[in-house]
Amino acid sequence: MSATRLVFWRHGESEYNRSRRIQGMIDAPLSPLGVAQAQEAAARLVAHAPVRLFSSDLARAHDTAAALAALLGGEVRTDERFRERFLGGWEDRLYAEVLEEHPDMIELLRGSRANDGVPADGEHPETVAACVLAGLTDALEATSSDETLVITAHGLAILYAVRELLGEDASATLDPLKNAHWTVLERADADAPWRLVSHN
Repeated sequence: MSATRLVFWRHGESEYNRSRRIQGMIDAPLSPLGVAQAQEAAARLVAHAPVRLFSSDLARAHDTAAALAALLGGEVRTDERFRERFLGGWEDRLYAEVLEEHPDMIELLRGSRANDGVPADGEHPETVAACVLAGLTDALEATSSDETLVITAHGLAILYAVRELLGEDASATLDPLKNAHWTVLERADADAPWRLVSHN
């Protein structure tokens, strides 16, 4: 078994997103707006007829996925491999503050695959992508080819993984997803390459 339709869904606005604070692996909850975004997006995602729901174990992703699970009467399986990139000493600081000290951080916000000047204790994009793809492999194997798999995760983690799945040429213009938005990928069969259907 291996799904041929995949939806990567970014969590709704978190309290850290709302206050423009860097969160990375910090387990920030959804803001009231984030809860509403998750519910609104879930109502639209139902049209994709998802069957399997996987999520990062961080609350902002899990609670977003739970909005869809509630509509489907299903469950969310959590996996720490879908977590956001660890940003070391930048976490829990205001974006504006860090940008003033490290102007090159703007490349991270654009989803750069370079190390972006992240502190030495931060995580490299390649490490994040490898973790997400390992979790994805297991999730795909648990999903039949005629079923849609939804993975709820985080902006940078999703972008790094999608770029690996599509390759450099097909993903060169992709930006990180906005809160509660998603990317849809499809392939003809388990051995075929993924192709981008939508990235909103």
